[in-house]
Amino acid sequence: MNRSTRTTTWLLIALFALAFVMPMAAQESSTRGNIGGTVVDSSGAVIPGAKVTITGPTGTQTQESNQEGNFLFRTLIPGTYSLKVEKDQFKSAAASDVQVVINRTTALRMTMQPGATNETIEVTASSVAVDTPRQRSERT
Repeated sequence: MNRSTRTTTWLLIALFALAFVMPMAAQESSTRGNIGGTVVDSSGAVIPGAKVTITGPTGTQTQESNQEGNFLFRTLIPGTYSLKVEKDQFKSAAASDVQVVINRTTALRMTMQPGATNETIEVTASSVAVDTPRQRSERT
């Protein structure tokens, strides 16, 4: 096989693989939802670096809130999740019965109170499903 034929063969293999991988990735994101939100203190100031943990049908996932206090768990299986937020010098905050809906981002505002981390504040406010800009553009 000469060099031109090998290059053409690899190109065809790559295109063939992409033709099957891209639709599968698009299908997965259209059957999943997200949980996102902001971690703030009692004055409304954002809390970066808070440990945010979700537990639900996909198991347990953990990440830290970013510099703006935001977190986002993407492509979650629809269902019911619980969420816990922890940070030194603050009481833990928790939310239960957080619903993940297909093609929606469930938005939460987690407020942490100063105190020891072994104390937990249970958030009783319901979550809100939010249309993301990508989803709105898909409908138009």
